[in-house]
Amino acid sequence: MSTTIETIYQGKYKSETKSPLNSEAITTDAGSFSPVALLISAYGSCLLGTMDYAARQSQFEITDAKTQIDFEMNEDRTKVSKINIKALFGNDYSDEQKQVIEFAAKNYCHVGKSIDPAIERVFEFVYNQK
Repeated sequence: MSTTIETIYQGKYKSETKSPLNSEAITTDAGSFSPVALLISAYGSCLLGTMDYAARQSQFEITDAKTQIDFEMNEDRTKVSKINIKALFGNDYSDEQKQVIEFAAKNYCHVGKSIDPAIERVFEFVYNQK
């Protein structure tokens, strides 16, 4: 079953996106919060949920976590060429738990799997970051 997400162009590089899964619309403005920023935001959110899901499947959970993601565009600025992902955790985890977290982030995130595999991704995981 598919979900339809509607985007309405409002002119002057602004658009509004409505989803049946959210009560409020999301507005993008190429001058302040671009569609590429929305993609990167979705990637960060998906990564956090994916890592927590994998952790829960392994009988632990992730709390106090965040991502910081920056990206680079290609030379003609038409495509993302590199994504640098930093995942920061307020807690420390065992080596086995870290392996679960990192493997899930790199291999199971739906948004990450949907992004062109030619785009370089650099992951950094920082634990016990208070």
